[in-house]
Amino acid sequence: MTFNDLLEMTLKFEGGWSHDPADRGGETYAGISRKCWPGWPGWALLETLARAVADFYEQNFWRPWARLGETRLRAKLFDAGVNVGLAGAVRLLQRALNRQGHDLALDGRLGPLTLAALAGADQEALLSLICQEQADHYQRIVAADPSQRKFARGWQRRARWRP
Repeated sequence: MTFNDLLEMTLKFEGGWSHDPADRGGETYAGISRKCWPGWPGWALLETLARAVADFYEQNFWRPWARLGETRLRAKLFDAGVNVGLAGAVRLLQRALNRQGHDLALDGRLGPLTLAALAGADQEALLSLICQEQADHYQRIVAADPSQRKFARGWQRRARWRP
């Protein structure tokens, strides 16, 4: 899958502009939170935002996974990273690798030990485990903060998505 293919899919999950008082991310556009990315130049340019959104996702969520090539795993981690952050997506990967018998620290860094474990992993099984870890992550959020339950259905749909 190409970046443009994944961007189109991910933007379907992220939607357009939102400012739901219950959303801990606050005001968002295409999944970009003003709270997390207050300096993002697109806020002043909402009318001409489409290219800025694509550039943002490519630089912050696509390129960091470049070492994985054009793989389904990269596609899944790209989308997960958009929602749980890059470090969060790496932790999902590390948890999944640990379920395959590794003993990685859940440090959220795509370092040499994580990459070495990834090199020998069964990619299809790993993809399934990442989906499960992502679903578990969202369940933990709702358990810790029931006000987030309203987002659970969309989050679970996203967790089940396999490229």
